[in-house]
Amino acid sequence: MWGIGRRITKSLEYYGITNAHEFAGRPRSWIQTKYHITGVRTWLELNGENAIELDDLNSTTKKSIMTSRSFPGMIDSLDALTPHMANYAARCSLKLRRQNSACSLITVFVQSNHFRDDLEQYDNSMSHSFPTATNSVIEIVTEALNLLKKIFRPGIKYKRAGVMVSGICSADAIQPDLFYYNAEQSRKFRNVSEAIDEINRRLGMDMITLASQHYGNIGADGKPVKFVDAIRRALKSPDYSTRVNDFKIKS
Repeated sequence: MWGIGRRITKSLEYYGITNAHEFAGRPRSWIQTKYHITGVRTWLELNGENAIELDDLNSTTKKSIMTSRSFPGMIDSLDALTPHMANYAARCSLKLRRQNSACSLITVFVQSNHFRDDLEQYDNSMSHSFPTATNSVIEIVTEALNLLKKIFRPGIKYKRAGVMVSGICSADAIQPDLFYYNAEQSRKFRNVSEAIDEINRRLGMDMITLASQHYGNIGADGKPVKFVDAIRRALKSPDYSTRVNDFKIKS
């Protein structure tokens, strides 16, 4: 079920809940206390109440946007971590442009493998405020990589990293900084982002990316591995409550 992952499944089993019917039969107050808003939304859907409009999530302007993943293995070098972080930042900038918004704050974080007690543990994050709100892929990726260099610690086996953008406002109501705003540079960055979006829309996702987004390993087709092929998706649940295309209809 949407919203029910492995950790919540173990918790539900502890309380004697092994299927959707038993979950839906619990009181809403109990669900909210144990599993918060995500659990309540799943509970509402199971009880016939519309909690999330189908295929309508992209039309909602978010107050913050985050892209993060766990790596297939562990990473211990800055060079190997850089394309992951660049792609996370690029995805955040794309989501901003899709909802016609811009961000004034970016945060990056890295984490070691908490399940490996034999390894040194390390969590860190750092943020940067943009003088003028932006949705430029160049600006957001560049700053994400600058922050990554500052928090990266050699010798750590990294298992997860991510980028979050916040301080979101409408792209049509950006207040330029009086001292640092460069109108010509901003125009160029905007044009580059729009050109990348248009080409990728016509020819396919990641057809054009920044150089920092390229992975060093080569795929079966002889080309560099793309972002969608470099993340773990084997355990991803279908989006039954948000995407009609994930329903399988047998004739």
